[in-house]
Amino acid sequence: MKIEHEEKENKDHGRNPVMERFEYKCVFIWGGGEKTSRILNEYGEEGWELVTTWSFWHYLKRSLG
Repeated sequence: MKIEHEEKENKDHGRNPVMERFEYKCVFIWGGGEKTSRILNEYGEEGWELVTTWSFWHYLKRSLG
């Protein structure tokens, strides 16, 4: 799923805002702290950023730019 949001200022000092594009991923991680940390670090190495969690669900985003 790809969604556009979050305006970024370009070199025109904000006169022509550009929409940054992200893709999103929802991952179910069942396990303890070390396992969760290892899995999230692997996603981080692929450019994914943790946005929020809910129970065992972890919501990630990555820039398409």
